[in-house]
Amino acid sequence: MKSKQKLGLIIILAVTTCLSGCWDSKTTESLNIPIAAGYELVEDEQSNEQQMQIYAVIPVFFENAPKKYIVDITDGMFVGETRIMRHDHLGEKLSLGNFQVAVLGKTLAAKGAGDVMNVLIRTPEMKKTVKLAVAEDDINDIFKVEPKNYPNVGIYLNTLMDEGFRQLIMPQSTVHTFLVSMDTPGWHPIAPILKAEKNIIYISGYAIFNKDKLAHTITLPEALILNILRNRSCNGIWSYSFMYKDNLSISASVDVKNKTRIKVTRRDKGYRFDVDIKFSGSLIELIPNDNYETLDSNLFKEENLLKSKDLISSVEKGFENYMIEQCTALIQKAQQDYGMDIFNWVKFAQAKWRSELEDTDWDEIFSKSDVSVNVDVDIKHIGEQT
Repeated sequence: MKSKQKLGLIIILAVTTCLSGCWDSKTTESLNIPIAAGYELVEDEQSNEQQMQIYAVIPVFFENAPKKYIVDITDGMFVGETRIMRHDHLGEKLSLGNFQVAVLGKTLAAKGAGDVMNVLIRTPEMKKTVKLAVAEDDINDIFKVEPKNYPNVGIYLNTLMDEGFRQLIMPQSTVHTFLVSMDTPGWHPIAPILKAEKNIIYISGYAIFNKDKLAHTITLPEALILNILRNRSCNGIWSYSFMYKDNLSISASVDVKNKTRIKVTRRDKGYRFDVDIKFSGSLIELIPNDNYETLDSNLFKEENLLKSKDLISSVEKGFENYMIEQCTALIQKAQQDYGMDIFNWVKFAQAKWRSELEDTDWDEIFSKSDVSVNVDVDIKHIGEQT
């Protein structure tokens, strides 16, 4: 009896050992792990029909490989077909767990990127945090860049957008946020625009979409204002000029954090938005634009600045006027030129009157709405704080 028990135990242990083995394991070198990809519509030379072209940045892990990454370019009638076509020259299918950045070509963005976005978000391995951008020119210009200080162009793009979101007060854009905005009535997706010049990639502006189609573009400074008017709190450095005592032009830089509050009311004549923005932070630079020889040099010494309450008050008032001017200009452009609620303020109206707004053209309502902007600035420190 005991011998049978021992035999049974040996069999169980043997089976368990076999089942725990990784029979389908693969080495890192054999995997295709894309970091970034580009999606564009191109014309097929044979059929003269548009088809999908996908760029995939794939690191190469073989130690003796001549290049540490490849940019694979595959064509197909749609995204799924490119995945099939890619197998004939890559062999192993793509592993998308480390995918970081998706770039839309300008032709695809203009025609409509909804189908591509839906395919990406339905891919089980794909993270919701995949960043999204649009190419300003030929998308090939982006992916042929060979960065000097990064392992590959995919990591370069990911770092560029990460730091932009974190340091430059820029609006964030991911595949997930794009789809949420695309499918929410009255909302408009946005994405940074990438431009490549002299082997350098930079963010040149922002794309504004109507549903899934590219509708308008704005400059990078306008995008920073857009981020604030979209009710986002963020830290950042701003530079501007102001007049002190009506006779001295001064340039200033402030490092401030904003809090934006937007209130919507409704009257017989339509809707009204009151935008209240509060900034607080430090004065980090103050430079007179006039000849130094005609100035009191002691005025700009750090130890004297906080004592000069009228000068600090002028710094604060100058920034208030600057922000009101910038915000008002973008709001007027959105209402008069675009006829679109690029700020997604519809959500504040929906919170109060959702059922009444279901069958309305919100963009038209927004274009006719009254808007007031109030800015309050509090400079608490002089110099960069550590």
